[in-house]
Amino acid sequence: MAVVLYSKKLIRASTKLLLACLVLTSAACSRLAPADFASTRPHFDILQFYTGHTRSTGLVAGRSGSPMKRVATETWGHMEGGELNMTQDITFDDGQPQRRVWLMRRLDEHHYEARSANVIGVARGEAWGNTLRLEYVLAQNPANPLTHVRMTHWMTLQPDGRTMLNAVTVSKLGVVVARITEVFHQDSAAPAWP
Repeated sequence: MAVVLYSKKLIRASTKLLLACLVLTSAACSRLAPADFASTRPHFDILQFYTGHTRSTGLVAGRSGSPMKRVATETWGHMEGGELNMTQDITFDDGQPQRRVWLMRRLDEHHYEARSANVIGVARGEAWGNTLRLEYVLAQNPANPLTHVRMTHWMTLQPDGRTMLNAVTVSKLGVVVARITEVFHQDSAAPAWP
């Protein structure tokens, strides 16, 4: 009797695992690529968008989709020697503000790379039409590699050309741990460079 119950449990667990793999495989096959947005307008140039002053507001949601905290950013960017030099102040409503300094450059018509002190290696971006995907590994605590998370941004420039939606997936070891949704606005009445 115990062997039969164990076998049924094993079959149920195996079936659940197989279904989960099928769902993940089909989701992976149906993912959009940046080139799928080639015909969309207006054209999104991340270097142009972040030159000057921008502000954003957004929400961080947990794995279940429930909002966990608010986030706001303020950025100042200027072109210097073919690179965008951007300072980004990030404020979460439950913690200390963070400052991230980015150096970003265009590699070709559709590809970008960026560097920041707490990014492991290089952030890579690919832009087509009104959309850019930016991916990198963020070191939340550089002394502890177990705290590193993969950030995947999908940025979409809106029809007014001054507003951008940013949908971010935060994952660790291949598992989504949070999602961030932000709205960025270019600010013509820019405060002084920090």
